[in-house]
Amino acid sequence: MEREQTWKTLTDLGSYFKNGLQTIFAESAIDVEISGMNALPVWTYGGELSNAIKTLITEKMLDHGYLFSSAFYPTSAHEISDIDDCLKTLKNILNEIEPYVNSYSEMMTRISSGEAHQGFKRLN
Repeated sequence: MEREQTWKTLTDLGSYFKNGLQTIFAESAIDVEISGMNALPVWTYGGELSNAIKTLITEKMLDHGYLFSSAFYPTSAHEISDIDDCLKTLKNILNEIEPYVNSYSEMMTRISSGEAHQGFKRLN
């Protein structure tokens, strides 16, 4: 670990991802707060429709092969090119969904599995 300086690599990758998120969401109409340590960036969506927006983005990213929610856990297996590809996909998705992020009914027609559950309450 000391030889590879994994802690530095993870911090650098997380910082790179965090900066990319800030740039993408700054150009978007979607309200997001980005926080957390550089080695573990997290983000939360703001506004009344935040859970629907999170659900829609998560589904669309999954359609492109990314397990994407509200935190990034960088590993030593990640490369800058992986992060660039992910951020490019996210930017394309935001451009696609931006016209209807203020309409709950429009978003719900595009979410295939229903809005994500919030919290840890029992489902049965």
